[in-house]
Amino acid sequence: MGKRISSRRTAYFQHRPWGLNLGLRTTTKLETITILNYHPRIFLTSNAKIMSATASAPHAALSRLYATHHAWLQGWLRRRLGCAFDADDVAQDTFMRLLKGDAAATLREPKDFLVTVAKRVMVDLFRRRTLERAYLEMLALIPEGYAPSPEQRQSLLDSLQQIDAMLDGLGPKVKQAFLLSQLEGLGYADIAARLGVSVSSVKKYMAKATEHCLLFSLENDVYS
Repeated sequence: MGKRISSRRTAYFQHRPWGLNLGLRTTTKLETITILNYHPRIFLTSNAKIMSATASAPHAALSRLYATHHAWLQGWLRRRLGCAFDADDVAQDTFMRLLKGDAAATLREPKDFLVTVAKRVMVDLFRRRTLERAYLEMLALIPEGYAPSPEQRQSLLDSLQQIDAMLDGLGPKVKQAFLLSQLEGLGYADIAARLGVSVSSVKKYMAKATEHCLLFSLENDVYS
């Protein structure tokens, strides 16, 4: 178990009304910079779960699409990614994303559609790995006596990815204002000076970010 990082080097992501209690500690601005540019983590699911989820009538079209095009999509991804494991993961997540809608029922060009969705998943995969690399680089800068344990490292990375998912879709300055408030503990006046905007603009950014986080919590069962 690593020693606790001193309070002088620590900033906390506090418990907020949208139901998160991440206990996030950060010692540099690296995470903040990284979170501003990257997207949510990928959640992987097995073939059995996908087939089970598509067994009901509303998802019959998707089930057929999976049966007829999953192997083709895997092959397409393997040629582009050069890694069978990554290709399998991206293919699975592509179909899991399709479960959220009913587009499969009206597809005229299923391969083109699958490629479009798969490319978005690949972008998320690359950005998540960039986030992980930046996080590991940040950890390497922490003195050995203050380094977190492996369990704490994973918890912190999960927290970063959850924050990233929450803020996805917000404008850069809205994200920056929110993160400067939550991760660095800055007041509105300091945030305004940092971003080169008015205090009233910062208030609007914070209101928008808070509303966005609340909606994310409700839509993704963060309270449960």
